[in-house]
Amino acid sequence: MQRVLYHSLKGLLLLMSVAWGQIPQTISYQGVLKDNNGAIVTNGQYDITFRLFDVDEFGTPLWFEDHTAGNSAAVTVTDGLFSVILGSTTPLSPNFDRKYWLEIVVEGTRLEPRIPFTASPYSLQAQNAQNADSLGQLAAAGYAIADHTHIGIDVTSAVANADSAAVVPWSGISGMPTDFADGIDNTGGAGDGHSLDAADGSPTDVVFVDSTGNVGIGTTAPGITKLWVRKSSVGIVPNTNTVALFEMSGDPSIDIAGTSSAALYFYNGNTRKAGLALDGATGRLSFYSGNMNARLTLSENGQLWLNELSSFPAPLTNWGALYVKSADNNLYYKSDAGTEYQLTPVATG
Repeated sequence: MQRVLYHSLKGLLLLMSVAWGQIPQTISYQGVLKDNNGAIVTNGQYDITFRLFDVDEFGTPLWFEDHTAGNSAAVTVTDGLFSVILGSTTPLSPNFDRKYWLEIVVEGTRLEPRIPFTASPYSLQAQNAQNADSLGQLAAAGYAIADHTHIGIDVTSAVANADSAAVVPWSGISGMPTDFADGIDNTGGAGDGHSLDAADGSPTDVVFVDSTGNVGIGTTAPGITKLWVRKSSVGIVPNTNTVALFEMSGDPSIDIAGTSSAALYFYNGNTRKAGLALDGATGRLSFYSGNMNARLTLSENGQLWLNELSSFPAPLTNWGALYVKSADNNLYYKSDAGTEYQLTPVATG
C-alpha cells in the first residue's frame, strides 16, 4: 500500500501564485505527491490539511484549512499532481508581514520539513498600498499634494491661490471654534492656554501655570508663590520663596507615607541641614539638625529624649539652651548670658 511519509516533499514541485483583480484573499498552491520510495501516489481523493506557522518547527498554527472528504473538499490527485486554493474555505488570517512556514498533513501523516513561503503570498499585504488609503493611520483625504494651491474653499479672506509665503489669518479660516479666531487658545477657561480643566469640564483651570512658571492648583493667581494649592480663601498671603502654600478650610493636612519610615528634610543648596523623621518600627519621631544626627526624639509612649553633646551651644540672646552632656549624661540648661545650670531631680511631697 502506498503511503505519504515525512520528507516526501523533497521531490515536490512548488508552484505558488497570487491572482489579483479585486485582491482575493487566496493563494493558489500546486504540488506533486510521491510515496516513500519516490513513486507517484495512486490517483484518487486525498484528505490534506494545510497549516501556517511563524516558526519552522513546533509552535501553534496561526491558520489552518482542511481539504477533506468530510467538508466535501478532498483533494484530487492525478498522476501525483494536485492543486488547491488556500483560503477558499477558511479565510487567510495572517498579515503576511513576517516570515511564515507551510505545514502539510496528508491522510493524517504530517510531512516534514515545513516549507518557507517566498514572495508571492506576501503580496497579500500589497492591498494596503493599492490605493494608498492611509498613512500613519490618517486617511489619504487628510493629506495635500506638495504643490497644491488654495482655490478659496473654506477660506473666507482674499488669500485664494496663496503660495507658501502668504499668511492666512485666523479670522480668514471658517469653522474655527468660538474665541479661537483671535489666535489665543482660551476656550477651556479664563486662563492663557496653560491650564487644565476637570475631566467633565467643570471646574475650569484646575491646574494653572502663569507666565512666570508659578503653578496654581485651585487658583489662577499663584502670584509670587512657586506652588499654591488652594481650596478656599482664608486670608493667607503667600511669600516670595514659598514652595507650597496650602490654603484650605477645615482641617488641612500633609500626608507623608512610607513602607517602613517617613521623613521630611530641609536643604541649604544641595546640603541637607535639618529633618523630621518617623521610625515606622518603633514609632519614634526624631528631629535632626547639624550633621543630621537625631537631636530630639519623641517616643511612641510620650517620652522625650535629648541626644548628648560633646560640644556645647553658644549663648543666644533671648534664648536658653537645654542639652545633655556626653561627659556625665546629665541634663543642663544654659541661659542667654552663658550661665550653665545642671538640672537635678528634686523629691516632692
